[in-house]
Amino acid sequence: MNSRIWPSWSLTILIIAIICISSSNARPFNSRSISLDERYGINNELSSCLTNKKVDFVDALRNNSHIYFEASQGDNMRFHWHPVAIIFPANTQQVSDAVNCASKSGNIQTVARSGGHAFTGYSSGGQDGAMIVDFRKMNKIQPDSKNALVHIEPAARLGDVAKDLWADNQMAMPHGTCPTVGVGGHSLCGGVGPTSRFWGMATDNIVEVEIVLADGSIVHVSQHENPDLFWAVRGAGVYYGLVTKFTFSTYKVNHPTTFMRYKWSESIKTPDDAVKLMHAIQDFGKHPDLPSSIGFHVQVSPTESAGASEGMITLQLRGMYLGSKDAYLDIVGPKLFEALEAVGLPIKGDSFNEDEMSYLDLMKEWDDFGSPTDKLDTQLERKRRNNFVARTSLGMSQKGFSDEGFRTILNEVWQRQVDEKKGSFKAHSTTDQDFWIWNIYFELFGGVHNRMRDAEILAKSSFSHRDALWLMQSSVGGFEKKSLVHEAYAMVHKIDSAIHKALQDDNLEKMGYSCYADPTLQDWKHLYYGKSVDKMTDLKRKYDPKNLFRNPQSLIETPRELVSGLKQWILSPHPLP
Repeated sequence: MNSRIWPSWSLTILIIAIICISSSNARPFNSRSISLDERYGINNELSSCLTNKKVDFVDALRNNSHIYFEASQGDNMRFHWHPVAIIFPANTQQVSDAVNCASKSGNIQTVARSGGHAFTGYSSGGQDGAMIVDFRKMNKIQPDSKNALVHIEPAARLGDVAKDLWADNQMAMPHGTCPTVGVGGHSLCGGVGPTSRFWGMATDNIVEVEIVLADGSIVHVSQHENPDLFWAVRGAGVYYGLVTKFTFSTYKVNHPTTFMRYKWSESIKTPDDAVKLMHAIQDFGKHPDLPSSIGFHVQVSPTESAGASEGMITLQLRGMYLGSKDAYLDIVGPKLFEALEAVGLPIKGDSFNEDEMSYLDLMKEWDDFGSPTDKLDTQLERKRRNNFVARTSLGMSQKGFSDEGFRTILNEVWQRQVDEKKGSFKAHSTTDQDFWIWNIYFELFGGVHNRMRDAEILAKSSFSHRDALWLMQSSVGGFEKKSLVHEAYAMVHKIDSAIHKALQDDNLEKMGYSCYADPTLQDWKHLYYGKSVDKMTDLKRKYDPKNLFRNPQSLIETPRELVSGLKQWILSPHPLP
């Protein structure tokens, strides 16, 4: 469930694709009656400092509107901000120089961009007036299979990491499945993926980092060197500095792996059928003998063409098993099939795949954004941007939802499709300019055997919310350059509200996931970090007392007298040019 708009060659990929892709052509900005300094917070002191330090940068004064837009815009076109400058460092020293420039030029908000996939545009500041440290020039991947390690710079993309590790003696590390996401932001907040139950999250596999602190110093961080920062970086690293180099643990994958996909559409005749299906899949996820070597998610989406023989929604289970197909069918699959048989639904769906393949081919199979002939092509895939709104919840405890809880969620989307079929809403085709689509993802986050919950990992991570069965995400998305209609926003709110009600009714505590940031959350510190907040805040005051590294969800307040540049904070995203 990683960032996902829409490759035009496949509606199936379009349905999946609500959370990830990269870059496109931009239209020029409209003319303005106010000055550039007022509009963009031009800071001449910063510009002079960066120039003297020979750090490449873009700003609205020195570059045309097309260049400035492309440099400032992140993946999600829903959020567009006006940075004071976007810098492109080539090495750690230039990062340090830029941090010193930002500090001396008015404590300018400084944020990192590795791949630009922050859900709410936080890698573009999340508000106007930030200095964006775009790491695109710092993307090296240096595998070290002899020591089961890999050294990675922050802008390396996950798809390239998978390919380079495989090429180096068939190694791998845990991460998400969106190929164009950058390693930096992904691993500092968590970095969950389908292998996380077996190996832990990406953040759990950080062995060492090189980080530039707010005073411009360059320090090395590990469990033996600056251990307090090591704890903070592994789960909440964006608040403490700019990480310029990572070292991760890696794992041997020179054995067969198995991809599985089960899709139910025709057999989902009523909402109760969908509830029974989710009940069976949840029982599978909670099975006491389910190995950690399997990971999966369930996607709930509109049926592509709801005819007389089909229901309103489609449920698809997609997973991977780090073992052979024979082992999967002998050890793991029967636990799912028995649960499905018990509720009277097709044990392998209305269609299915069970395919043995190499680990690299498995990663390609999970790439929803490339065409069939261009899997894991991060250069090609990042040429498209996304346009979406998402809400995310962790349902704490391993008991999961009751049938009534699932019914509360699934009835909401079922009724939406019934109303659309009746004509209460306009049914949009993919050729409509105001087309949008909804999705819900239930990702298995828990289970009895789960590396993410090991005591040694918990003790070394600021991300404490490990005891959840499901990581749930509701989202709506549309075409890249079109505004989402009000109806789409209303729908994501309804789904999120239904999930919240189901959690409440089943006495499941709702928590959040900072990798999928949500600007609408009020108690976001607790929802993201729980019991870690007090320690995180103390460390923030120790290492960044002026709050140089900040976004709209900041651990500490920034004294107003330390901020210069913009005359006012602008926290609402601008219309696209």
